[in-house]
Amino acid sequence: MANNSDYTKNNTDFYDLLPEIYQKDVSRSVFNNLFNRYVTKPELIHKDGYAGIGNPNALIQRQLQEPTPNRQAYQLQPLLFNRIGTVDHMMSYEDILSELRHMGVDTDKLGK
Repeated sequence: MANNSDYTKNNTDFYDLLPEIYQKDVSRSVFNNLFNRYVTKPELIHKDGYAGIGNPNALIQRQLQEPTPNRQAYQLQPLLFNRIGTVDHMMSYEDILSELRHMGVDTDKLGK
């Protein structure tokens, strides 16, 4: 039977742990839509290091690496965050300025 649940997070499937005698369509529906969704697999990635400016005299540099030079330089800056459905959107100050330039705003005249 197909999983028709509207819940898309990766989760632990307790249905597979049931003895075969209890593996019925009703059981699958109940487990997929009630129990499994509350036991999602971890979405976190363990990172060991620090954000921001560190000690230049440290023997081991463990600064967390970012995908762009701008994000690397401004690791601790505040971000605008919005979730639409299941998609996360984040904007930094540089992203906001870029969007304003795209709309024709002269960002050189903005107060800093």
